[in-house]
Amino acid sequence: MAKAPRKATRKKKTAPAANGPVPHDHNAKRPEEMTDEQRQALFFNHQKAYAKALAEKKEVDAEFKNVCKLIKAEGSKLSEIKLSLLEPEKFELQVREEVESFQRVARWTGSPLGTQLSLIDEPDRTPGDERAFEDGKRAGLKGEDCKAPFANHLPQANRWREGWHAGQAVVTASFKQAPDRGGHDGWLDESETQEAVH
Repeated sequence: MAKAPRKATRKKKTAPAANGPVPHDHNAKRPEEMTDEQRQALFFNHQKAYAKALAEKKEVDAEFKNVCKLIKAEGSKLSEIKLSLLEPEKFELQVREEVESFQRVARWTGSPLGTQLSLIDEPDRTPGDERAFEDGKRAGLKGEDCKAPFANHLPQANRWREGWHAGQAVVTASFKQAPDRGGHDGWLDESETQEAVH
């Protein structure tokens, strides 16, 4: 028995990435194929799209700068925020390189820090239950769910949860004592802007 012929299937068109280039419409006429009036209409269409995108960009930029100003006003450092957002491998590499650089200069200049900074290569001797408490506290401070990464019968699980509640207590107290942020929505000055984006 002869097999029925297969139906031709059309490939689905994939949408362009949100941050990628807008694809050219291959069905549209090329500029040299358009009349002057058609090119004029296309120009005004592009003008509207550009103006809208530019207004949205300015709004986002202003919000970003205000967040950076608030971070500085409340005592944090932008450099530390950006460092904390690095991938773990890149974070460790950058910290190690900076510490080794400081250690080398301290040793060359005869500073006692030249030997003290070598502690970065020492193994972590923090007891397991104490480490679990600090990990739980960090999770509480970050607002993560109270889910200990240990089996419930292990003592580290209880210590982790104790740390989580301790972190949550700090967050609750901080929000109760939070200062009025109404005066921090101005623009950053030029030097602050450069620090924020680099």
